[in-house]
Amino acid sequence: MIAVEGIDEVEVRFHRMDVEFLFSNSPFVRGDQGAFGVIRPSEVLTIPVAKGETALSVTLPDVLRTANVVVEVRGGGISRQATYFAGDLSVQGIERYGQVRVLESQGGAALPKAYVKVYALLEDGQVRFHKDGYTDLRGRFDYVSLSGVSGAAVERFALLVMHDEAGASMLELAPPAR
Repeated sequence: MIAVEGIDEVEVRFHRMDVEFLFSNSPFVRGDQGAFGVIRPSEVLTIPVAKGETALSVTLPDVLRTANVVVEVRGGGISRQATYFAGDLSVQGIERYGQVRVLESQGGAALPKAYVKVYALLEDGQVRFHKDGYTDLRGRFDYVSLSGVSGAAVERFALLVMHDEAGASMLELAPPAR
């Protein structure tokens, strides 16, 4: 839903995205304003706004239904962005144990073999790659533990979860309480 008021039309731009590339470049940034301003959009819709209309509903073009997309809306000198992740993926953070559980959204079945990439935001403000791997048969992945390694204290973790059939999701989680 797009809130509109006092404008004649909005332009909706759909930008396909490489989720892993964007995540790896900015793991703790969501909806990076301006990042797609110089990239040609995959699809563009120009939607007229009727006089007195205050909200518009926009349907994702069929050709992009299975793609991960940044949707950019421009109108009245204002630009806003939102991310659309295609797929049937539900990710539950279990912060108490430093784990994520990856499930199908419909039916709730565990998703083994989902790829998980983790970055850590350290207390000193540095961002570093932490670990990556795949969910086990229960659809779980330990995002905290590293074998034989101790390091700086972590303030937050940023996770990218991707599954070949179920899509992708990004989330931030806290480390387990000490």
